[in-house]
Amino acid sequence: MNVLPASVSGREARVGGTAIPLSQGYDVTGPVEIGVRPEHTRIAAEGLPVEIDRVEDIGHHRILRARHGNVELNAILPEAGEVPAGTVHLAFDPAATHVYADGWRVAP
Repeated sequence: MNVLPASVSGREARVGGTAIPLSQGYDVTGPVEIGVRPEHTRIAAEGLPVEIDRVEDIGHHRILRARHGNVELNAILPEAGEVPAGTVHLAFDPAATHVYADGWRVAP
């Protein structure tokens, strides 16, 4: 599970200066975290900037190991396709991105 410290307002989470869309609206205050599984994470033209540490080829897919600041993130990528080196952007499936407060999932 990728877990990132965030702030949430309605249908948007913010991680640093990056807006992360959510599928539902939330009414939470204070520091929270968003969580999304690697299989719901993809490389995109826009999204959360990350530095790639390595790419592991495990047959039918590849695992991207990256970091945003001090937070480690993983993404499951298709076997085909090129992965650029250096900085890329990760996008999360809004329907699979969840909000947590004090370690518990928050209901929308």
